Amino acid sequence: MRYDRRIICLLLKIPNQNRRMTTQRSAGRPRNEEASDLALAAARRLVHEHGYDSVTMSMIADAAGIGRQSVYRRWSTKADLIMDALISHVVKISVPTEGDVISILSSYLSRLFEGLDVDGSAIKSLIAAAQKDPEFEHHFNARFVLPRNEALIGILRRAVNAGELSPDANPKIGAELIHGAFWFRLLLGRPLDAQFALEIAQTVVGGMKATGATARNATR
Repeated sequence: MRYDRRIICLLLKIPNQNRRMTTQRSAGRPRNEEASDLALAAARRLVHEHGYDSVTMSMIADAAGIGRQSVYRRWSTKADLIMDALISHVVKISVPTEGDVISILSSYLSRLFEGLDVDGSAIKSLIAAAQKDPEFEHHFNARFVLPRNEALIGILRRAVNAGELSPDANPKIGAELIHGAFWFRLLLGRPLDAQFALEIAQTVVGGMKATGATARNATR
């Protein structure tokens, strides 16, 4: 059987061309995970350099060296991208297990404040963005606020169960008081440091220890 020479040549060339195209594609375009990491790093850097309002999705893509469509496919809004960038940079804070409730609470808050103090300006911008976008507000609360709130509730609840706090104390209210104190200071641009963490812990724990005595006196 005779074959057209041009067809044979074409068939012989196709595999080499495909291999060359595949090599170029893998070398020139990062995988999805790599592209996401590049975008997150660029987003955090740009926010610190230029401020939240001045940064755009296109700027982030260009700084990361990836296609803009890659960024838009992964994140629907700038707020979502910046939030992920900040969360990816925060080391998961483990709750201390040894010590009294004041030392455990102040230690946890000190670690939390380290991240908030560095990224405070961007976080304030995300809070503002959440007021305008209910969907983003849900994401921000679910991924950033509530996990830290649950950690605080857990610390206080264990202290109640251990007898360090009044059995009448409400860990959820205690956690909200703590949040109110440090979010207020963050919004004012005042420093969040270890001393402030200790003062919050002492104040909240002092109030929750007195809850039982106050309730008993009120019934007399």
